[in-house]
Amino acid sequence: MKEKRRILNNDIRATSVKLIDDEWENLGTMDLAEAREKAKALELDLMLMWRSWDLTIVKMLDYGKFLYRQKK
Repeated sequence: MKEKRRILNNDIRATSVKLIDDEWENLGTMDLAEAREKAKALELDLMLMWRSWDLTIVKMLDYGKFLYRQKK
């Protein structure tokens, strides 16, 4: 089965995003740069979860752990 390509970190293109933390808590809407800073401070990645014309949702997570759980 072909693995779905995920859009991560600097590949995300948006001006503002709704940020979800690794515990699935909504941290609100903010600039993408601010979301990147929060993820970097926690040593986590940003992964695009949903994108439409007016809403972009990204999640902070450890992408290595995410891939490990997906393969299990």
